This record gives sequence, C-alpha cells and structure tokens, in this order.
Amino acid sequence: MIDKLVIQIPFARFAVSGVYADESDKECSPWTRQGAFQVIPAYLPFKRGAKEVYYDEKGKLKADDLYCPWESLGTDHGGLAIKAFDRGNGMLPWPYLEIKCSPAKLVQAHNVWGTDDPEPCVTNMLAVLTSKYPDLMGCGGLPVLNLADARVSEVDITYSVRVPGESKRKALIDVLRHTSKGQTKNRGDSYESTVYFGSKDSRLKKIKVYLKGPEILRDLEARKKKKQVLPHESVVKAAQDLVRFELTIKKDWLERRRLPTRLRDFIRFFSNDPAQLRTVYNTGMKDLFSAMCGEVLTVTSDKQVMEKLEVVHGETRGRVARLMGFYQALKSVGFEALKDQYPARSFRRYVADIEACGFTRAHLCSLHENKGNTVVAFPQVVQLHNLGEPAPDWYEYPRLAS
Repeated sequence: MIDKLVIQIPFARFAVSGVYADESDKECSPWTRQGAFQVIPAYLPFKRGAKEVYYDEKGKLKADDLYCPWESLGTDHGGLAIKAFDRGNGMLPWPYLEIKCSPAKLVQAHNVWGTDDPEPCVTNMLAVLTSKYPDLMGCGGLPVLNLADARVSEVDITYSVRVPGESKRKALIDVLRHTSKGQTKNRGDSYESTVYFGSKDSRLKKIKVYLKGPEILRDLEARKKKKQVLPHESVVKAAQDLVRFELTIKKDWLERRRLPTRLRDFIRFFSNDPAQLRTVYNTGMKDLFSAMCGEVLTVTSDKQVMEKLEVVHGETRGRVARLMGFYQALKSVGFEALKDQYPARSFRRYVADIEACGFTRAHLCSLHENKGNTVVAFPQVVQLHNLGEPAPDWYEYPRLAS
C-alpha cells in the first residue's frame, strides 16, 4: 500500500517574479529553470515566519528574511503537511509548494490498511489543500499552482506479514538488526521494535522494518491527547501481530529506472496496473529479501552446521573444515569485523559456499550476537511470500467529498 506521498507542485509563471539566467530558461521545465525567483506576495496565502525580528531606531518591530514555515491542514482523521518554498530551495531556483502525508491516515485515522492506487490518494490530498486555499487551484480565477508539472518527490510503499507471538516478532527484529547485503546496509540506529536500512540522507531509498502493534498504540495515545478521531478497536487488534516492511523510494531512484515522476504520469502508470507498485517494491527490497530467504533452521548447533556443510561440500577434501572454521569465526568476531580481515573475493566465496547449504545472510549476520554453541536463527514462521495485501477484501479506501 502507499503509506506516504510527497508531492512538489511548481507555482505558475504569472505568480513568480525574478530574473532568468538565460532566455532559453523561459521554455524549460520549472524543475530545470535557472535564475533567481520568488513568488509575488499577493499569491502567497500561507502563514509567514521570519528568521530575524528586531526593533528599528524608531522602536518599530521589524522582520527580516521572511519565509513560509511548514503548516498542517487537518481533517477529522489526520493532517496534510504543506510548505511553500517561495524562493526555491537553493538547488531548485523555481518556487514550489510541497505537500505530504500518509494518504490512509488523512481519511481514516490509521494506516493499518490502505490502497495501492495513487489516484484516490492524490485526489484526497488535493481536496484538503483546495478546501483551505481554493485560489491555488483556480477556484474563481487562474490557478496559482502549475499542477501539470507537479511531480512525486518521495513515496513510501508498505506491506505487512503476520507473525503470531511477541517473542517471534522480537526475534525477527533482533536478527534483522545485524543483517546487511548488497546495497542494503543496516543503519545501526535500531530500536527494540524497529530496524533501519540505508542512510538517513539517501537520495535513492531507505528501508524500515517495524512492529505495527507498538506503533499504533503510541499513535492512539497521541490522538487521545489531541482529542482526534480514534481507529476502531478491531483495527488496533488487527495491527498487533503485524511486522511491516516499509520501502521509501525517492525521485532519483525512480528516474534511474525510467519510472515516471511527473504526477499525472505516475498516477496513470500505477493506477492502470496496480501490480506495478508491488513490482517496484520487490525491486527496492530485493537485497533484504534475498538475505532473509532460504532454508531456515530454528535452532542450529555446531554439529548440525557440520552436517549441512558435508551434504553440499563433503566431496571436496578440506573444504568442510575450512567452511566450519569460517562459520565459527563469524560467531566469534561478527560478520562485518571478519569481512575486514579477509580479501573481498575470498570472503564472498566463503559466504556463498555457506549460503549454498541453506543458511540465510540474515542468519550469518546475526551469529555474533548469539552466545554459545546453539544459535537461534531466523524465525521459521516468517514467510515472505505471505506479505499481506494492502487491505482485506471488504475494505474500500475512503474518498473525501470534492
């Protein structure tokens, strides 16, 4: 399901003043125009802030370096965050409005269920924006925002797997906390119920795996304090067993794969074939899923490891002993530390030979954290092909009245 959307909408040309770097920039896309620009104040209906406030020599209060801060446009269920970059953002000279939210929370107070279709998500977001600022979309005049050139800057795609038993859910997080493969690197700042992969500042993608139960309970308490609409208790109950695998992909990631980022093309591409969203998700999660897949043992002793190695590599003299030594070294110093002690090619070969015996990358990465001869491996109950649909069959994503 689409769990978050970040959309950037450029201001219309008539609402912007400034100087083009070159005459040819006038014909460029708003996202490639060069120059110095700012929105004409009459077309900025948003809240204003100042980076400096002072009294002049006559004692009058003055404000310098005005800007538009983030503000939230609330519904009964959730909020739409908006910010006008009225002078661009430094890297993008042309002014634009950014809007973002969880499309599910915006209309139903929770994101346990949602939709794979971006069209109703975008429609609801624009409906909230228009209800507060009707002139932006041309109600009664020319539209201040150029919706034709709007683009998707970021999207979160989330699917869940149901894992009964709190101990098994926590074991899953513990194993993933030490898992890395390919371009998917564990970030290190993990928590009891959440683990992160990828740099915080990545321009391509990030991954988060977390327990939905604790997250919805925290959200429930926050909603009670703010006196907001609460999700039904059946929804809260349904969330308790869920482990969520969330992929955040950025505009650059989509463009490298020649996937559409212009909003209208993005909607057309993914609405016409909802399966495309799952395809994109599987591509972004490929390294992590591959680290988790394979034959999994619930408990692994050194004797069982040796037996597994002998089945696959027993015909080659000395290989089983070398691989067993490598496996024990992983337990002793850890995956990343041992990686630094080996030539890259040799390390990859040893790991591949052990994985060929049915051990997952997640298992190998977590060995050092488990003490003794018995190692608790990746919970067998977790089956990636059971990653859930965005909602039950009876569910219908709500639409706001336009």
